[in-house]
Amino acid sequence: GPNQRDITSVPLGGKLVIGDPAPTSVIADYKIAGFDFSNARNPLPATFDASGALQAGTVAIPADIVSQGGFSRISLFTNGTVNVPADVSLALAPGGSFSVNARHINIAGDISAPSGTIGLTTTLTQGALGQPQDYSIVLAPGAHLNAGGLWTNDSRKVTETPGGVISTQGGKVTISSTYDLTLGANSTIDVSGGGWMQSNDKIKSGEAGSSSLESGNTTLNGVPSPGDLALGGTLNGYALGKGGSLSLKT
Repeated sequence: GPNQRDITSVPLGGKLVIGDPAPTSVIADYKIAGFDFSNARNPLPATFDASGALQAGTVAIPADIVSQGGFSRISLFTNGTVNVPADVSLALAPGGSFSVNARHINIAGDISAPSGTIGLTTTLTQGALGQPQDYSIVLAPGAHLNAGGLWTNDSRKVTETPGGVISTQGGKVTISSTYDLTLGANSTIDVSGGGWMQSNDKIKSGEAGSSSLESGNTTLNGVPSPGDLALGGTLNGYALGKGGSLSLKT
């Protein structure tokens, strides 16, 4: 029944954490060089055993770890860069979460977590300090972050066997950059509310969620470098109920 389908009653999938989530040094050391998402899989060689050493460097993560691996909560921590290429779509289950703490984040593909949370954060990490732009977050042209609610139609005019998760509330997208935060042309951040057409043809509307965008001011080698917040994309927070909230800080 609808009580078993409500997002508050549906069990969450597994939680995947890669990297050190609690570094003890002032400048974070997350122990991982970087992450690259891909639609391809790179299996370990058949000769690999318990005494073998994993290849050093950037960790390759297959995109289907989300859809086929059962994980709906993903937390990544790295001293380097996280890349989500344009041909990659990460679709988490309703109520899921995707969070990244890294030196640099580049999102060119799609990340969705209906009624869930998406969090992207850059910070100073171990290694050569580099340039201020090394600590930026880029949402490339055409990229999409979607934490909006779902639309579910249970009208008996449409179906006699209602199904699917009822998840109408918009979620939360939080992006905090240590330097520049850039939203490219035609990129989208969506926290809109959804709705549920009940079997009696009455609509139960959801409220939109919240978006928080922040660029930073980095000081490297004693030189302050204020970052820019470039809003070239689209921010959506529509709803039949209460509209979304937006926080901008630079």
